[in-house]
Parts: sequence; structure tokens; C-alpha cells
Amino acid sequence: AVAALGRSRVFLLGFSQGACLAAELLARAKAPIGGVVAIAGARIGPADARPAVASDLTGARVLLGIAEQDRWVRAADVRRTAEELRAAGAEVELAMEPGDVHAISDRQRLLAQELLRGVSLRDGPRGFGGVHEAEALAGALPRRLNTPRHAPYGLYPEQINATGFTAPRAHNRRAWLYRVRPSAQHTPFEPLAHPTLRADWDDAPPEVNLTGHAPLALPTTPTDFVDGLATYGGAGDPALRRGFAMHLYVANRSMDRRCFYDADGDLLLVPQSGRLLVRTELGALEVGPRQIALVPRGLRFSVLLRDGAARGYVAEVYGRSFELPERGPLGANGLTDPRHFRAPSPWFEDRVVPGYRVTAKMGNAVYEATQDHSPYDVAAWHGQHVPFVYDLGDFSPAGHTRFDHPDPSVYTVLGAALDEAGASSVDFVFFPPRWDVSEGTFRPPYFHRNATSELNGIVADPSLDPAGPFAPGCVFLTPSMTAHGVLARAVEAALKKTDAAADRPHRTPDGSAWFQLESALPVRLTRWARERRDPQWPHVFGSYRAHFDPTPGG
Repeated sequence: AVAALGRSRVFLLGFSQGACLAAELLARAKAPIGGVVAIAGARIGPADARPAVASDLTGARVLLGIAEQDRWVRAADVRRTAEELRAAGAEVELAMEPGDVHAISDRQRLLAQELLRGVSLRDGPRGFGGVHEAEALAGALPRRLNTPRHAPYGLYPEQINATGFTAPRAHNRRAWLYRVRPSAQHTPFEPLAHPTLRADWDDAPPEVNLTGHAPLALPTTPTDFVDGLATYGGAGDPALRRGFAMHLYVANRSMDRRCFYDADGDLLLVPQSGRLLVRTELGALEVGPRQIALVPRGLRFSVLLRDGAARGYVAEVYGRSFELPERGPLGANGLTDPRHFRAPSPWFEDRVVPGYRVTAKMGNAVYEATQDHSPYDVAAWHGQHVPFVYDLGDFSPAGHTRFDHPDPSVYTVLGAALDEAGASSVDFVFFPPRWDVSEGTFRPPYFHRNATSELNGIVADPSLDPAGPFAPGCVFLTPSMTAHGVLARAVEAALKKTDAAADRPHRTPDGSAWFQLESALPVRLTRWARERRDPQWPHVFGSYRAHFDPTPGG
């Protein structure tokens, strides 16, 4: 029967003992099998006594997973099973989880859906700012009415409005969701203590000194994305719908049976290490280093770890949402292209989960409620208030091709504007690998006093000096109008070059990825950040010696 159906149509699923049977059947099957999902199980019997894999498994897709300290099955046996199946040609995904729970995790459920449906997380609709629609069940999206009396499949229509109802059409943001259960079905929210997700900067003046912080250490105790968030600094107040915040995150476990939403503003996730599966109500997106994910205000999401641990940055805007920068004299092309932004396809489940945690942020305070079902039960949706992922490798910056140094604005990927022209709550500025061809020019970034505040981070850079002040994962602040420049030794190196050497085209390394969050608002540091600053940071740039020569032609 298996041979008659064909490999692509036959899959085995099992949990615990069923997983052991599924893995063993795949290893012994004479007929081809398309794939196996086996959670908390391994091949049966001692490795030195069981038979070898019976056939060529090339093309078979396998998902194995287990908690590292599972009391019923050894994680080492699951890893050994993965090795044996890979050696026979199978494509094996190994989803290990921390802890000792003998259960199927949310990450494993999501990966199993991807394998069984044959739909990639990269298959969603594309295009920033437009109205999109998607459905996981044919006909689940009403074609004319938004709220039919009897929605397809008995789904509940639910709208999310992120702007006032009468906002101009170009700025009016909404999404219609068609779900198994309304999201209103939850307990009352109660305050949730969070020691580091705190915008407690009102007791300090705006920071005036150059300030640096070392990368956050990865956690040694189980920590998910929400638990691992730490507010670095910001300005304004979400109650006034003006301002922004910057957060850092570390995590070593997925958000299992827990989701989060931010009622204060949009979130821009910038991973520095570790890939994330960002599961939203509208579907899941995978985002890793050198990519960004945009999660709009009010949308529930969970961060699941594709790798064992993760670290990165988060920008939060309280007022107007992120938009693409204007191109001005560049014309129709360059910078960010809307078609490179990818929204998710709907992935839904009808699953009862007693005690599911819903964590919310509102007014820079954190709250939590519980509900009895998964929030990821949206079978169809339409609108423009949707999450996106963007690969920073698709960014095409502008630059000077004759002389002088371009301003950082030519590297703007996204921006959230304020009311005054040219001012933003936050601009996300990315410095990709690129050519520098300016002639007769001091090529390091010029010395500067800038009206905007600059929060800087490093995703990666293979050319960094391990003994230097900069490292992937670090963060450093250049306050508004505080004078700054490059390292003194970089100045000397640039000035010592001959004209011919200095004018040669130069390309930054392929692995280089730096970014800035630029804001027209003065940045205040949280107490957490003030207590952890590097006291030597203002001095790491060195001492600049004078090159002044008063003689004619000097």
C-alpha cells in the first residue's frame, strides 16, 4: 500500500512510544516513506544490537525532538537516531528543548506543520505597506463581507485597528482575522513583575556622555524572549503616543504556552545571534542575524528558538509606525524595495491549552492573563496591519561616487516619523558590506555633532580587533550634540596613506553588519543600563594628536 501511494503521500507521526515505533518503522521499511514526525522517541533497542537502516532514505523528511532531560527517553538516543537516519540520506531536523517535560513543544508543533503541509515559512505574501490577504483553508476568507452572520467554517471575524477609524486612508492600519475562538476569551489581566522590562528613565536627565555596554551574557537558567528583555533607554511616553524605547534580549528557551503583545507600539526585532521563529496570529516568520522582523502593535506573538540560544536588539516606537524612507533624488529605485518584505501565511491550530499565558505591555507596564486555548487559531486574514521579515542583504544603499562622505541617512531601511519634517522617533539605519570609492576624501566617518541621538549595535564584523572596544552584541550611545568620531588610531592610519593608496576603491567585509537607531529625541538610560555602563567608554577612542602646521602649504 505504501509503495502504491508513493513516498510523497505517506508520513508517520508519533509521540513517546509512538515516536519510537515511527522511527523504527522508517529505518526498517522496504517501501519508501515521505517523512516522519517523532517527538520524545528514538529507535528501539541498544545501538549495537539493532539492525542497520534498511534502505536509501534520500528525500525522506524527518523531525525528531525531545527535552534534554526527558525522564522517559534519553536525548542521546534521539541524537543517535538522527545520525543514523542522516547517514541513510534522510533530511533530519532535530528540535531539542531545555527541561524535562515529556511533551510536544510549540516549536515542534510549528516545525511539524511545516513538514507535513510542505509549505515553507518563506511562502507568504510580499510587499510592504500594501493590503494582503491569505487563507490556510480554501474559502475561509469571506470574499465580500468582513463580518458575515455565518462566517466560513464557523469562524469568528475579529478586527484589529492600529489607528483611529477616520485616519487618512494612506495611514489607516487594520487587519481582519477569521479565527476558531475570539481572542476576548481570557481571564482579567493582572500586573506582572518584570525586573528589566522597565522604562524607569524619568528619574534621570538625558544622557550626555558617550556610553557603551558590553554584550549581554547568554542566560544560564531557562529564559524565554519576554523574560530576557531588558530596556536600555528611550524617550517619550506611550500614553502621549510619542517616543520610543530600545530593548536588548537574550533567551535560551522558546515561549511555550505563552504569547506576548505590545499595546504601546510596533516592535522591530534585530537578531544578533540565533535564529528565531516568530509565531504570530497571522502566521509564522523565521528571522535570523542580518535580517529584521517587524511585529505591529497589539498583535500577539511567541518567539520560538530555532537554535539553542539567541541574543539581539528590539526597537519600539510609540507613535507613528515604521515606514519606508523616501528616495528623493535617487528616483524610483534603491534603498529598501517594498517587494522584499515578506508577510506570513496563516498557520492555525484548534487546540485547547488550559492555563495558556497572555503577557501584555501597556503604558510601559507588564500584565498577564490566561486563557484555555491557543491564540494561533487564525485560518484567514486580510489587511495591512501585518508582520514582516526583511533580509538586510536586499538593502541597496546610496553613496558618494566622487568625493566626500555620505550622511548616515543614505543607509535608512525604515523610519517612524515625528510631526516635524526630517525628524523621526526612530530611524533604523543599516551599514551593509559596500564599496567606498570617494577620491581625495577622509574616508573614516567624519567627526560629528549631530542633532539626533544614535544608539549603535553590531550584529557581526569579521574585521573587529578582539582586543578593541567593539564586539558583536554590544551597544553604545552617541547623545545628541555630543562630539564624537572614530578611534584615534584609525585617524592616524588614514592620514599616513599615500594619495594613491587612500583613493583605491575599498570594500567592507562581506560579514560586516552594523546598525543605528537614530532619534530626534534625547535618550534617557534606564536604571538597569546606568548601573551596567562601561566607565571607560568615553576614553576608548584614544587621544587625537594635533597635525596643525602654520607654515604656508603645511
